[in-house]
Amino acid sequence: MDAEIVGKHIREYRVKKNLTQKQLAEMLYVSDRTISRWELGKGLPDIDELPRLARLLGISIDELVGEHISVPSEVSVAHRFSRSFGTVIYFVFLAVIIIVLIVSFMLAGTFETYESTYIFEAEDAVFSDSFRVEQTEGASGGKIAAWLHTTGTRLTFKVNSNRMANVILGIRVNRAKSFVFEDKMQLLVNGADVTVGVVPGIGFDGSSDELYYKFGEPITVKTNLRKGENVISIVVKDGMDLNIDCIELTTTAKLTLASKKYVFEAENAKIEGGLYSVINSQNASGKKYVSELEKGVKLRYSVESDMTAYVMLSIYVNHPYDTDFERKFALTINGSAYTVGSKKGTGGSTPEERETDFTDPFTVGVNLKSGRNDIVFTVIDGANFDCISFYTSLALAAV
Repeated sequence: MDAEIVGKHIREYRVKKNLTQKQLAEMLYVSDRTISRWELGKGLPDIDELPRLARLLGISIDELVGEHISVPSEVSVAHRFSRSFGTVIYFVFLAVIIIVLIVSFMLAGTFETYESTYIFEAEDAVFSDSFRVEQTEGASGGKIAAWLHTTGTRLTFKVNSNRMANVILGIRVNRAKSFVFEDKMQLLVNGADVTVGVVPGIGFDGSSDELYYKFGEPITVKTNLRKGENVISIVVKDGMDLNIDCIELTTTAKLTLASKKYVFEAENAKIEGGLYSVINSQNASGKKYVSELEKGVKLRYSVESDMTAYVMLSIYVNHPYDTDFERKFALTINGSAYTVGSKKGTGGSTPEERETDFTDPFTVGVNLKSGRNDIVFTVIDGANFDCISFYTSLALAAV
């Protein structure tokens, strides 16, 4: 498949279906950055995703990938060799065996010879709560992992591979000045040290933007991946003046970020201190949402995490008009208060749309600790509350 052709078709038919990148991403359970990379021709959907993607866009797989593959039937091939019934049966059986072997080899990746470059954003990795995500114009995905000041903290990518493979691993860090990678960071792939060496600078004019946000091409090193989950970690030694944009893996194997969307429904939260209603709606996650929340009521989620990390929390409440979240709710996690901020309204011309439009969540970076986390929303002037979600490589569970 040609990534540019597939990306062009995804964009063309998505626009025809009046879908935003975010809406298509939510239907496929991927991030909107993944859709953006596909449309820019910087990556390809997994083969397993093609039927669902084509169906959502209202086209065939052939139209999506821009190819048409004609497969001759086994019966017609067999008739070329013999007119006898017994010979036909023999060759049909032989053809079936060959097809089964070919499919098995394809699933194992034996015939894969084309290289793809997979980009995994630093902001989607699991990283220490001493890091922060910053919006940065010119960065891949528009964001970076910054504030890498605490020695010993790490940024971890969990990547699934369909087979063992050689890869070229690229790391995009700001590098206005030259430095030795091992003086600043340690690179681990499945627990083994990988030496990067000298990182050449690409120029510095004395401004802070040049120093902190000048990334250039990724620095590269060869390494190996195993079949299944691979853990790639960047451990901070001296992170002053250093930001991480993304990593790139170039290989013939098929890779995916081992992330999952966790959804915790409002109707399953512990609700304390007053009256509320649980209302059925086809527009809500889980087909239900919580409404008529009195001032002072608390929605309490208890979420278990396997690691301490900084992650993005999405909050699904209705907000048809421009809304300051703090006018509706106060958010605390493990006793610490978080400011969520303002968001543009989702619109809605009918009462039903204004009540149950949960499509554009509020998002905020939060710290989760290993073990139980207490996430509490206190009603100030409540909106209808649908759910909260995390898209992360952490293993999370409701307690």
